[in-house]
This record gives sequence, structure tokens and C-alpha cells, in this order.
Amino acid sequence: MKRFLIYMCVLALALTGCGGEKEADEATATPAQGKTYEEEEMVQVPEECIPDEGELLTTDLQVNQQGEPALYQMLMETDDDGEECAAIMEYTLNGDGNWQTKEICKEQLLKRLREETQYILDFPYIRRGDDGNLYVLLRRSDGEQDAGRIMGQPQEEDRFCEYFLLSVDEANNRFSEVKLQTKITNDEGTEVDYAKEHDVTSFHVREDGTAFLVFSGASAMWFDSITGTQTNFCPTIADSAFGKKVAYGETQMIYYSSSHKLFGILDSDTLAVSSYFGKEIPEEDRKYEWYFDTDTTTWQTYAFNQSGLYLINDSGKKASAILLSGANNFDTLADADIYDVLIGAGEELYVLLRRPSEDDSNFDETLWEYGIVRYRPQK
Repeated sequence: MKRFLIYMCVLALALTGCGGEKEADEATATPAQGKTYEEEEMVQVPEECIPDEGELLTTDLQVNQQGEPALYQMLMETDDDGEECAAIMEYTLNGDGNWQTKEICKEQLLKRLREETQYILDFPYIRRGDDGNLYVLLRRSDGEQDAGRIMGQPQEEDRFCEYFLLSVDEANNRFSEVKLQTKITNDEGTEVDYAKEHDVTSFHVREDGTAFLVFSGASAMWFDSITGTQTNFCPTIADSAFGKKVAYGETQMIYYSSSHKLFGILDSDTLAVSSYFGKEIPEEDRKYEWYFDTDTTTWQTYAFNQSGLYLINDSGKKASAILLSGANNFDTLADADIYDVLIGAGEELYVLLRRPSEDDSNFDETLWEYGIVRYRPQK
């Protein structure tokens, strides 16, 4: 399963707390050649995942309760007969390459939406937590003010925005809901509500149910999933670590530092950078965008870009990246836009992407096809 783990940051630490860094470790040698990964035919994503505008609605490749590749998105619509519908949609990619569709919490979600008469409800994130349960982040806001903030316009002081955590009970097709307490008192003694001032740019739930939010890629909060109480707050995240993809491990988080051109390790208790690694990978191979996945049954973390698939070895004093794939295995991805990756139990690779359509006969505008490509390692 695709799971991750995050612990609280300690604000009292001055040098090793939020924002601190340590020098990079020396490089650790890794194999120069791995297994050959063979590309299989792309499976198109369900049509419901691509609106008329031609942009993919869900860009996170996850797993269902059985560990199969899955996509999740929120359905909120009114049909031609005026019938309203709301549900969490689960699209599971079966072993035969077909999609299985499932509606989750349909009745309760529709009731929740109908109860709201003053503000706009939207659902920016649907995630499967480290505990295997499904979670949804709900945002309740003033739509006009929210749109103005996104466009960079000045905001009135009474702008309204708040977040709720929905914990989904898939067996009984229901969810529980708790409001998250997003207010903090700053150094000047002034109370600030982060929900009103910043967008949530990352959302994750750890193994004990603790919810983790990153605001504008720069600050982080932890919440108790039962009460919604804020359990910790980190005002500054080192090295802009959440600017791109991040791997959530059992005791640490791994990201790629554009400034250092190396992988960085964030301490899960402080969000400080504990070390850097990755010199064993040629610099020309580090330049591509990095994507991560973590298997929480073993807490093994994988890193992927066009240069190859790597296993992150963080045992002992020094971390390293072990190359699993052969040379040029993923050259066909050069023209693709990658959204996310997932590593299967046999270290097969699933890539959620879009790429130019082979049937593109329109020379004025690129036509895209969206899907999942599986790469299997050959013995």
C-alpha cells in the first residue's frame, strides 16, 4: 500500500528544529545496472476523470483497500432530469487492465451538501492514510473571496474559510467528520487563522490517524483526527521541501532539493533537514522531475524519474539510491507529462501520465491521451 508517516515538529529546537540543515553525507556506491523494465500498453483513464476542458481531474495514483492501483475523485453533479448526485468515486485498475467503478458514501455526502446553504463546499484532497483508511479533506469557504485570493487580489478581513477531515468507513459506506482547528498565535501575540490566509498544498494522514496539512508549501500543522485539535505547528519548512513531491516514510520524509541537486531527508519530528544524499547518481540523471512511493508494509521508499527507478536505502549511517532499472528503460516517457507513480509488490512500476495522442491530426493544437502505463521488471 501507498502509505506514509509523519510525526510532530518540536518548536523549541533552535538549531535542529524547523528550518535547520546538516552537511551532505559522502556518496555511497550503487549498482550501475539493474533489471530491464518492459513497457506494456497504456490503459486509458476512465472518461469521467477527464472533463470537457481536457485536464485530468485526479492526479494522484493510489491504492484501494486491497492494494490495487486506484484513482479517487469527488462526484457532484445534477443530471438532465434535475436529480442531484454526490459520491466519492473509486476507479480500480484490475489485473486484466479494466476499470472497476465504485461509489462511496453517496447518500451521506448528498445530505451533507444539501445541508450547506451559506458557503461553498469543495474537496481538494482524497487520500488513503498510512492506516489503510480513506480520508477526505473538505473545504468550506466563501467562493468569491477564495477566487480572488487565488488570483492574487487583496482580501477583506472577514474572508471565510475552514477545513474538515472526513474519515471514511468503507465497510459501512459512511464517514465521520471533524472540524480542524487552524488558528495559531504568532510571536506578536496575534491570533492568525491559517485557513483564511493560505491554501493547503499537501495533505496526508499518518498511521495513528494524525492529519498533516502543509499551507502554501511553507508551514505545517498536525491535527488529532478524533477531535480536530491542532497538536503541533511548524511555521517554517526547510529548503522549500514541499515545493514538489515528497516521500513520507516511517520516521522521515525524503524529497529532491533543487538548490542542492541532491535528495534531502527531513526529520519527521522537527521538519529540519538531517542530511543530503544522492551523489552516486550522475548529475545529468538528477535533473529530471522526481516522483516517490512508499510501501508501508515494509516502509521501503522508491524514487523515480526518466533516468530510472531507484530504491532508497536509508539503513545505517548513510542513505543511498540503488538503481533497480536498466539503461534507457523509460526513454519513451520523454514526451509525456507524468503526474504520479506507484510501485507494486513485485516492484512493477505504474505511471499516471498524459502524452501526445498518436491519432493527432490537428496541427494547430496538441491532442492528449491520459492513462496508466505499467512497466514490468524482467528476470
